[in-house]
Amino acid sequence: MYQIDTKRQYNYSSSCIRPFEVQEYFPLRIDLDKVIFKNALVAPPPNKLDAKKKPKIPNSKLQESLESLLEALQKDFAKKQKQLEKELESRGISKALSLAFYLNVFIHQSKHYTPRGVEEKVSLKDLIDYFTQLKFGHCGQKPYALEMLLEKFGIQSRVISYSDIFGWAHGFVEVFIDEKWQILDPTFNVYFNIGVQEIIANPYCKRKVLSFFSNEFWTDKTQEYEEFIQTQIDANHHTTFKYNKEWFMFMGFYPFVPPILYFKHNKNGQATEIYDIRKDARYQFV
Repeated sequence: MYQIDTKRQYNYSSSCIRPFEVQEYFPLRIDLDKVIFKNALVAPPPNKLDAKKKPKIPNSKLQESLESLLEALQKDFAKKQKQLEKELESRGISKALSLAFYLNVFIHQSKHYTPRGVEEKVSLKDLIDYFTQLKFGHCGQKPYALEMLLEKFGIQSRVISYSDIFGWAHGFVEVFIDEKWQILDPTFNVYFNIGVQEIIANPYCKRKVLSFFSNEFWTDKTQEYEEFIQTQIDANHHTTFKYNKEWFMFMGFYPFVPPILYFKHNKNGQATEIYDIRKDARYQFV
């Protein structure tokens, strides 16, 4: 039985928690055709807090713009599909995931991460809401946009949220491909070849990690790192390491090891419990 001290701020790389095993970690870059960002719905996302709002699209043109966007994504993916599948197979990852990966990268690039101090309260009914009602996007919005986009392309997925015992929460997507659930995160632009049920069964299970290129994080591009960090951090509570993808994946939240508190499936504003560590006899809170 594992004991979890509820008064302790855990460091996920601490020796008190047995580390999980990374079977393989590798980067992958998927470059989207620039024509996609010429679509009226997805003009290049703003880099600055004072960025001007995009011109409003007439309601009569919204559905037309969305259909044009979906067609452009399909055409661009078709051009890249063979090379992408070849790269995945060379790493022992199923080529059946290639379209889901491509769409994940698109949603990640469609909006920059929400700066600290900015709050956009938008209830997303569909993809048009995501593109027209939000200036930025975070882990409470991008996973839902990806889920809706995947559905347009016939890929089954679901949004998962989780929290640790101190209330730090995050959301991601699971895609059901090759008869198993696998993790995709459009916020931090990463993939894991495991799903929530495998983590519940063994939080320390082996996993492959694929990190997609993102010019939003300093590990990929250093030029604007300091400026980006200053829009994110609260010096009293955070360190810049929390916005380093590698920290997030290997020492931060993504190990999914205890004291992760729960996993929930989120659909239509309702959260259904998948797992709660307080009900797991393997762990004791002290």
